Amino acid sequence: MPLMTGRPILSPKALFALIPALLLAATAPRAAAGPERITPSWEQVAPGVWKTTLGVPDGLTLLSAAGAQPSTAGLEAMPTMQFPLEESEIESRALGGKLALRFPLALAEEVYGLGVDFESLRRTGSIFRLHVDHWGGHTGRTHAPVPFYVSSDGYGVFVDSARYLDVSVGVGVRLDAKQKPPVIDRTTGGRSWSPMPRSDSVEVLVPAAGAEVYVFAGPTPLDAVRRYNLFSGGGVLPPMWGLGFMTRTPTAYSAEDALAEVAEFRRRGIPLDMIGLEPGWHDHAYPCAFQWDEARFPDPAAFLGELERKHVRANLWFNPYVSPTAPLHDRLLPYAGSHLVWKGIVPDYSMPGAPRCSPSICAGRCWAPTRPRWADSRSTRSTASIGGSGPTRLSFLPATTRSNSARHTGCYCSV
Repeated sequence: MPLMTGRPILSPKALFALIPALLLAATAPRAAAGPERITPSWEQVAPGVWKTTLGVPDGLTLLSAAGAQPSTAGLEAMPTMQFPLEESEIESRALGGKLALRFPLALAEEVYGLGVDFESLRRTGSIFRLHVDHWGGHTGRTHAPVPFYVSSDGYGVFVDSARYLDVSVGVGVRLDAKQKPPVIDRTTGGRSWSPMPRSDSVEVLVPAAGAEVYVFAGPTPLDAVRRYNLFSGGGVLPPMWGLGFMTRTPTAYSAEDALAEVAEFRRRGIPLDMIGLEPGWHDHAYPCAFQWDEARFPDPAAFLGELERKHVRANLWFNPYVSPTAPLHDRLLPYAGSHLVWKGIVPDYSMPGAPRCSPSICAGRCWAPTRPRWADSRSTRSTASIGGSGPTRLSFLPATTRSNSARHTGCYCSV
């Protein structure tokens, strides 16, 4: 180090004044580098369907739990499409065991999906926590959240994760956004100022080290949903009565009340294919007991038989939380989760040895088979005009209906 000679560069007074600043600089934490941006690499896994794997996905995902195989023939019958998004505009970042995803969103683009919502179909401009729950409102904590959304621009995005996902749709303007909303003074801007200005992104936070993500091409939103459905196995054609007219009764309705309701529909000439019974059909509800209440439904078989004669099906509502009074309780207790819901156990049917959640579990309680009878879509009890297209046959009826691959008999439980 060279010898310093001559007058000092700083006077003692100036040096003393710098000491606090030097101490702050020495003790201040260094700015942490932000998580590295990763542009996903996409692989076409089916016609019009692309997949990327980011980080290390969980072993249990929605697709792995479902165990369904894509309907290849159906996907191959759809039009050939290119990847529907600008790949460079899609990004992911990993930090602290979490994965952040960002997809572009045009200012005129609308987003739909993300599962059940009792208030709105439109998702743009909202923030969601996808979590099976029943908070009510516009939150994502509903009976059936689904990490799949479809765009008005004709594509869909599915995040295959069973975690609780946070999804911001057009909310949260990024510093590096290419399309920023105008800066508006709240004092003078009036109604044009917004606490949640529109952003150019759909952002998803996955609380896991990784996830698999799928993009479904259109060209229309309906086509994107078709590809999503086919890739998830394609489903089955529901029975005709399941596509018909339905009413749902108040919780405390009895068999007599329900049959009177059906008679009133018939008297007024209103079509009715299915009547839904709220959980009052159980002898204990919320949590459920999975057996008929003897006071309100003293003879379930006779009740279901009378509905069949009137060409009406029964839809029985239940939730998966099992009451301590239920005959099933002790059988399912070894597979219960750590917490109760409405003081009922929550069985984990994915555990080894756990009984499958099926009608056989409720045998002799909510499942009361009736005499099989075939009918096809030409069977009818009435005709109606739909959309000015002339008489259209409607199936208000049978106790049993043919679908693509199954015979439907008995009363049907609905989750």
